[in-house]
Amino acid sequence: MLRIIFPCVFLLFGLPGFLTAAETSGPRFRIDNELRVEKTGTTSKTTTIFSDGLVYDWIAENGEITVFDKKNDSFALLNPELLLQTKIVASEMKEAVELTRKEMEKHENPFL
Repeated sequence: MLRIIFPCVFLLFGLPGFLTAAETSGPRFRIDNELRVEKTGTTSKTTTIFSDGLVYDWIAENGEITVFDKKNDSFALLNPELLLQTKIVASEMKEAVELTRKEMEKHENPFL
């Protein structure tokens, strides 16, 4: 689940400025990523594609896909293996993240 949520949060907070210029027919390019966890030696490979105002993020290990659509303020989470699709409205996600952040600030453990 975290493999889906992390890209969503990253896309939600990290890309809005870039996508403003690419609403309908902006630049088209891809980024191939490899994340390696040193302690365990595991790796995760993803491909991110920017095309026509949409951002597609594909996780190689499990085939899961996240699609960010700025125009409609939404994420689509796709799991082809299980034939599941979920749509999340970005503004609702922002509210949930903010509520969680406020709750974590009250926690005794400062590293939480």
